[in-house]
Amino acid sequence: MIKNLFLIIILIFIIYILFSNSKIINQFTNTNTDTDNDNQDTENDNQDTDNDNQDTDNDNQDTDNDNQDTENPFTNIPIEVFNKISNESLPKIIHHICPNDFKRWHIEWLICYESWHRLYPEPEYQHMHWDDKELEEFIGEYYPWFLDIFKSYDVNIKRYDISRIFLLHHYGGIYADMDYIAYKNFFDELPVDKVSIPESPYKWNEHIQNSLMMGPPNNIFWLYVIDECYGRTSWNVFSSTGPQLLTPVYFKYPDLVNILPYELYNPNIYEPESYDNNNIYCKHLITTSWSHEDIR
Repeated sequence: MIKNLFLIIILIFIIYILFSNSKIINQFTNTNTDTDNDNQDTENDNQDTDNDNQDTDNDNQDTDNDNQDTENPFTNIPIEVFNKISNESLPKIIHHICPNDFKRWHIEWLICYESWHRLYPEPEYQHMHWDDKELEEFIGEYYPWFLDIFKSYDVNIKRYDISRIFLLHHYGGIYADMDYIAYKNFFDELPVDKVSIPESPYKWNEHIQNSLMMGPPNNIFWLYVIDECYGRTSWNVFSSTGPQLLTPVYFKYPDLVNILPYELYNPNIYEPESYDNNNIYCKHLITTSWSHEDIR
């Protein structure tokens, strides 16, 4: 009996030993598995870190490329103005420059002015009327770096000429001289993402004119014109701020301008058959001269 009891005790002891060893083995195995998982997680973390570093390098490279792309190509245009270049659309704005005193208006100005309001009605179109004081305030507020040159011009017509470039750069839209009469609304005929200027019928003087111009705001063509006007302040009106300023800029960057045919937008005053044809979009009546006392 005692012998049997002793055998039972030994058997129980052996079972206990086996059971304990099994738990230790399982614990050891789990520990190794956890260690392997931790190592794998560490490797994944390292890989993620490498990817993050690569993304950071790519971001830095993109930033370098952006900085390279924004290098200012202009001599006289501030970098912050250059950085505003955009692909905006042509807005429905009509600009006119003239005195507030109607007594100083040519009789045909009233006819022309009315034609634009009738064919380009508010509120669909916004009409902006600018006089001398407002132009100087506009330049001072939005282009203070040009104000000294603006004030230095020897005749007012130079200020009027250059102001229309700045107005179109800032606001965009359509600029028309006060003696430009409209016969049809041609807004839908214009490219909305490009500058449009009528061809001049007077090729001995200029290729394009500045009496009618249009385009989206912040367009780079206007900056090329402004940059070109530096160094021309003492030249004659046509060359310093007039159509002879625009012409060389256009020849240098012809892809930036949509040329409107003069037969439809600016007929030759010396060709009665075309000039007296009202089946056109508009025409320049040429009622004033830049040498007139009112605009000097």
